[in-house]
Amino acid sequence: MLNLICTSTHIVSFDIILKSINHQSAWGTRGFVIVTITFASASNIAIIVLMALGVVLSFDSMISLVGSLGILAAIILLVIALAISYLMGGSDPGVERVMGLGTAQVNISAALVVAAQNFDADVITYLIGFAVIGFIILYPAAGELGKRMKRMEEEAAA
Repeated sequence: MLNLICTSTHIVSFDIILKSINHQSAWGTRGFVIVTITFASASNIAIIVLMALGVVLSFDSMISLVGSLGILAAIILLVIALAISYLMGGSDPGVERVMGLGTAQVNISAALVVAAQNFDADVITYLIGFAVIGFIILYPAAGELGKRMKRMEEEAAA
């Protein structure tokens, strides 16, 4: 599992590095776009595979989370992070939404690497459970914020 975490983290890191490089490089714009799209896809697939394997391999441990206060703590943390960062996002509605969702969606990949190197399997299970809860909470929130933005744009155009 540790090797899978490290490999997916390297792919994600390489994807981020590629995005930060100026696209007018020696490869040319077309080559850069092809490489960037390839690594972006590989990065997304690696994260999905990591999450799916984490859930499947530690399903028994994740079921034991149901009786603990870990799920409640994750929900409270996500909702508070979303609300505070949304309110602190400023006057621009687009910035508010990005700040809210970006802050609430914590860097699970980095947390998994640290947990895998320094803690036992229970911590990794909690992190994977936290990530799943984050998906469950933040995807509907993003959909609702997107609908509100669309309504605001339609009202402004009318």
